[in-house]
Amino acid sequence: MITYPIPVDRPPRGVVRPVLVCGSCKKEVPYRIRGTLPTRVRRALWLLLALAGATAIYFCVFRVDQTLEALGGSSGMLMGDLACAAAGLYAVIGGVSRWWREDGVTITKSKVKDYTHEVHR
Repeated sequence: MITYPIPVDRPPRGVVRPVLVCGSCKKEVPYRIRGTLPTRVRRALWLLLALAGATAIYFCVFRVDQTLEALGGSSGMLMGDLACAAAGLYAVIGGVSRWWREDGVTITKSKVKDYTHEVHR
């Protein structure tokens, strides 16, 4: 794998869609650079998703504890609570991962589909 730096001149707002010529395959690679404000908004939304997942885990685990304590709850209710906690864990992991990696630079779709390019952060 060969890496080449991408020139990023971030606009204060809005989106810029430049095209870069790959140094290895000499094909055009379109990418998108979001401005400072849209990038911060996206990072905040990813963090909000992670916090919502953490809240779901907290309430679901609390509810499982109550269900087991009462010993009168059905197994279907217990499975629903565990599924809610699993969905919350998925939201936490995905939200934190995206929040950490979100920098506002992404490769956009191209008409040519015979190559693969990635943005390494």
